Amino acid sequence: MGAGDSVRRWFRSTFFWRDAEYEKLENLHAGYALDKFREELGAPKLKEPIEKSNYTAYTFEGRGYWVQVIADPFGVAESYAVTACSRDFRPSFSFGQESSTPGRVVLNKSTFASVLNDFFKGEIKARSAFTSNSYVFEVYYGGNGGAYKTYAWGLNDSCEGSPGDAWRSWGFRSNINGRTVPVNRSDKTLLKLMSTTTVNTYAETAPFIKGKEFTKLFPEQVGVDRILIRTT
Repeated sequence: MGAGDSVRRWFRSTFFWRDAEYEKLENLHAGYALDKFREELGAPKLKEPIEKSNYTAYTFEGRGYWVQVIADPFGVAESYAVTACSRDFRPSFSFGQESSTPGRVVLNKSTFASVLNDFFKGEIKARSAFTSNSYVFEVYYGGNGGAYKTYAWGLNDSCEGSPGDAWRSWGFRSNINGRTVPVNRSDKTLLKLMSTTTVNTYAETAPFIKGKEFTKLFPEQVGVDRILIRTT
C-alpha cells in the first residue's frame, strides 16, 4: 500500500467512519451464516445460551452501537438486531419494498409511527420493570413482500434514558408485561408516544419466524441485553 492509500484510509476512518459502519450494518441480514457476522464485526464480545431453546446469543460491540445475533446450532443467524446508543449514530434499514407496506428505519431519527406507511398493521411488544429489562417495540410480520421475516423497531434499555418514564407508565397501566398486543387506535397516550418517540433498535428474523417463535428468540429483551453487557 502506498503513502496515498494510507492517507486516504486514515482520512476515511477518522472523518467518514460512520458511512462505512452504516453500509456494513445495512448489508448484514438475519438468515446469513454466523461466520459472515464475525467477518464483518470481528469476534463477539459475549456469548450466552438462550434459556429453554437451542439458540445462542452473540453480542458484538461497535463504535457507539451494539449488535446481537442469535444463531442456531448449525451457525445460522436466526435474528439480527442493532442498538445505537450514540445519539449521532444513525444507521438505516429498509424492508418489504416489494410489499404494500414497506418499512424504513433510521435509528435515533425515526419515530415508531414513521416506519410503516400504516403503523396500525404492527403490534406492540413491551415490558416495564424496575430492575430487570424494560423495552417497547413495534413488531411486524412482513409476509411474502417482506421475505417472510418478522421485523421489530423500538427502545432497548441498554442505552441511557430508554425507554423512559412515559413508556414505563404506559406499560404498567396497560399491564403489558412482555405480551404482544395490537396497536390500540383508541389509546391516545400510546398513539402520542408512537408519534413522538424515536427508536434506538432495529431487529429482523430469518424467514418464517413469527409469533411464539419470535418470543422464543427474545424471551427477555429484543436485541442486546442490558444486564449482560454490564459485565463488560
